[in-house]
Amino acid sequence: MLDRLAASLLTAVIGTSAATVVHRGEIAHITYATDVSSQAACSAQVVYADGFLQQTGVKVVTGGRVTFAIRVPRRVAVGPARWTLRCGLTTSRSGTWRVTR
Repeated sequence: MLDRLAASLLTAVIGTSAATVVHRGEIAHITYATDVSSQAACSAQVVYADGFLQQTGVKVVTGGRVTFAIRVPRRVAVGPARWTLRCGLTTSRSGTWRVTR
């Protein structure tokens, strides 16, 4: 299966070793794309440095892609945040953001 996952912002570069920087109040995007025809139900969540859990609603892969637009809360702690995306029963991807002011 040829799956791709990208956490994308205007300045994000895929494949860098550094975590993507996001700012409080900014909208960050998590996009999952697959070459396999699928209509899997997907959801995403982010856990911030202070333990705050942010969950999205459920979306369905349409046309091989699903995107979540997540507004970073203005009052979360500065530091690392870990996001996880789940689609169907078997697909799970994760990554990190670095939250700044």
